[in-house]
Amino acid sequence: SPDGEWVGFWAGGQLKKVAMSGGAAVNLGDVENPWGVSWGIDDTILFGQGTAGIWQVPGTGGTPEVVITVEDGGMAHGPQMLPDGDSVLFTLRPVGTSSWDGAQIVAQSLETGERVVLIEGGRDARYVETGHLVYALNGVLFSVVFDPGALEVLGGPVPLVENVDQTDITGASHFALAANGTLAHVRGIGGIGDSRNLVWVD
Repeated sequence: SPDGEWVGFWAGGQLKKVAMSGGAAVNLGDVENPWGVSWGIDDTILFGQGTAGIWQVPGTGGTPEVVITVEDGGMAHGPQMLPDGDSVLFTLRPVGTSSWDGAQIVAQSLETGERVVLIEGGRDARYVETGHLVYALNGVLFSVVFDPGALEVLGGPVPLVENVDQTDITGASHFALAANGTLAHVRGIGGIGDSRNLVWVD
């Protein structure tokens, strides 16, 4: 959660939260496996639902509702509310697009429904308060300068990290960004014999 007091997660057909201080998990709403989730400073949680578009539910719980639809055969992933409190950043895989790496990074107004294509060819973009969009393409993370007020990308992309794990089912790229720009990511599996271990890090 934006205040750092809760951890949100999905399990058993429910979007849930649990307090950092401990205690039982709280059910927030019935949700099919979410395709990317973000928790806004207004305590609204946005989540993708693939062909069913972008949905939202209050951070206190309630009945999820659709806020952005996609055309038949299209898919939506990874929504995030931009600073204007109206525009939602997300990945749109249009009808006929064969791969998430060929998808579009878009912003859409909840008030007017106007949609702006920001990047052609990319997935799972995140807005960072440093004034950048970070997104993935073919297992590489890129950063590009972004003006959230004008909904405009400024200049060309700069590569940040290679070999980032991703899934072609939902379009997710496995990385996370803190508000100060700190980046964490999961390394991609290189091939046969490349395995992973469970570890504990203090």
